[in-house]
Amino acid sequence: MSVPVTFLGLLLFVVLLWPGFLYSSIQARVRPERQLTPLREVVGIVSVSLTADAIALLVFLLARVLLPGDTPVIGDMIKTPAQYASEHYRLLIAWGLGLLVFALLVAAVMAAPRLRRRLARTSHLGRMVKTRPHPSAMSAWWLAFTEYPPEVARCHLGAVLTDGSFYSGWLHSFSQAGGDGPDRELTLRAPIGYRAPGTDTVEVLDGVGMVVLSARQMSSLLVSYRAREPRPSPAAVSQSADPAEVVAP
Repeated sequence: MSVPVTFLGLLLFVVLLWPGFLYSSIQARVRPERQLTPLREVVGIVSVSLTADAIALLVFLLARVLLPGDTPVIGDMIKTPAQYASEHYRLLIAWGLGLLVFALLVAAVMAAPRLRRRLARTSHLGRMVKTRPHPSAMSAWWLAFTEYPPEVARCHLGAVLTDGSFYSGWLHSFSQAGGDGPDRELTLRAPIGYRAPGTDTVEVLDGVGMVVLSARQMSSLLVSYRAREPRPSPAAVSQSADPAEVVAP
């Protein structure tokens, strides 16, 4: 790969790497945080960028065959780039932005966890799509909390603290750290149950919408799963609605 020596070349070089940056940003939000070496991180960004850019290039070549009058002429761009750019700058800008947006969409789809799980359920693509990292790269929290996809089931937690107190509630968020360290926090959503040290009664804390717990203060964590109820279809909702409650537009 040649190093860009002009400002325009440097700008083009950075733009071509945008799909990889987008993929890495999405993965950082939906996967455990991993400590990668700079070389591995650069290789990952470049690999995803090349894949997304190659798919966008194939789309352009297909459009060139189907719509020769509405696409840039590659031969003229190579022979007289300055003259062709000055005469057809609108066409070049439109196609450049369109292909860039398409490449970014490809990278976003590659990083989308729900789509990856859907592909994993197919017979052919399922063998090639990796939906979960290796367990060695995940923390115990991540393994327990992502046992089922969020659209299938949600987690209810019970945390026993080092002082003997107990908290329970629905999992709201947790640290993305890949290691099992003490400097992590998770949040529980209402209804929040609380049991004071030395007592046996769990009381619901009225007026408390959320509680933040530190891993440093927890001695054990109980995890249970509750299946999400399927959303009723619009037809079922309309059939079950009371005619008296239906307001005409």
